[in-house]
Amino acid sequence: MIDPDALLAHAEQLGDTKEGPPSHIALRRGVSAAYYAVFHDLTGRAADHLVGSCPEEIRNEIRRAWSHGEISALAEYVVDRSITLKRAADAPLRGALEKLGPLLDIAATDGNLVGSLRLFIQMQEQRHSADYDHGRTFAEWHLDQACQRARLARTRLTDASNSAREAFFTLLTVRRAGFRGR
Repeated sequence: MIDPDALLAHAEQLGDTKEGPPSHIALRRGVSAAYYAVFHDLTGRAADHLVGSCPEEIRNEIRRAWSHGEISALAEYVVDRSITLKRAADAPLRGALEKLGPLLDIAATDGNLVGSLRLFIQMQEQRHSADYDHGRTFAEWHLDQACQRARLARTRLTDASNSAREAFFTLLTVRRAGFRGR
């Protein structure tokens, strides 16, 4: 099993060198590892929500079924819906959001869940830069920020209400046509 705590500890270790500043590669890998700590925390909790009583092997298969894009897209729906609901608490669901139904509103009205997902989106963007933007440079503060965001995202996910987390994990599950291995 991929341990989110170990991933975050690894990210922090990459920035904590005894021989001067960390290398540019260490900073990039650390930013990526911090993001993956949050990603694997989300997928682990979602798999436990869906099939928590199944053997770990089955839960790990389920964890691998969700793509980064799927989680990010749903996170953006939740964050955007939270903004809409702050403006008008009775705003109807329209377009693609209509099929997500009331579960979206349950998720979008929990400030801790919304905050966690907002951080996840920011971290994913930073991870894309770290992994794919060859022209981008990273400083130690980028890694520090990524680790702080990862800790906060995970804490806020923990602090979210059970109903909000369950609504989000259920939406993540039912939006799929079917699980497939990746």
